[in-house]
Amino acid sequence: MNQIEGNLIIKNHRLCDKSNFTPQTNFVYEVIKVENSVPIFLKEHYDRLLASNDNNSYGLSCRLLRNEIQQLVDANDLHNCNVKIVCDTDDVYLMFIKSFYPDAKYHDFGADVVTANIMRNNPNKKYFNPVYVNKASSVRNDNEVYEVLLVNNEGFITEGSRSNVFFIKNNVIFTAPDNLVLIGVTRNKVIETIKELGIPLVMRAVHENDIYDCDAAFLTGTSINVFKIRKINDFEFENEPELLTSISNQFLKKISDAISEDGSDSI
Repeated sequence: MNQIEGNLIIKNHRLCDKSNFTPQTNFVYEVIKVENSVPIFLKEHYDRLLASNDNNSYGLSCRLLRNEIQQLVDANDLHNCNVKIVCDTDDVYLMFIKSFYPDAKYHDFGADVVTANIMRNNPNKKYFNPVYVNKASSVRNDNEVYEVLLVNNEGFITEGSRSNVFFIKNNVIFTAPDNLVLIGVTRNKVIETIKELGIPLVMRAVHENDIYDCDAAFLTGTSINVFKIRKINDFEFENEPELLTSISNQFLKKISDAISEDGSDSI
């Protein structure tokens, strides 16, 4: 409960105090960035929530979800924050959660990350697994880094513990195929961006031993957008390719367009 921002949440479509948040241990969830009161890429997040939850909507249509998020915005007077949707066996909750958005200075500096032999049991399904979360958090805290890159038993880097990861080599982008990762909404939008820019994209995981041959790498996620990696373990990237800047700028334009178009959205 200490991660909830604001005092009011929605439980089973009714506004109530955050003390009513009493989920079961394992639950499906989704996190949506709200910017200027607009939930970014709402339809895509809604579709992924359904996919994670075996198409059980808990009575939430995409339009109702949009309305309930607006209700939370108004009730808590929060207009730039992440909203979390939690679905356990019996209940559905909506709440704002404490959110970290790297500022321009942090983006320029980049993220320090480490690799670890950790894997999700079912990477295509977004659900809370306390064992996985605690293991990843422990590695992050012990190494004082922003993120942990997950390495499978064959030594391939699949994704971040709470993000997706892309590598750049000779102006070609590499990222793990869909079956190995949690298919992030931001990841999909970044892949769209890469294709729109005409940049070659290869859906193939990079081996941990091959990171030293890459020119750059970056993370994608709901809160961080496109976030360059400064260092992986003890290896530091020297330069930031122009195409990484192009991808980031074009993706930010997608967000800006989504905010501008929200008023005319037919959802």
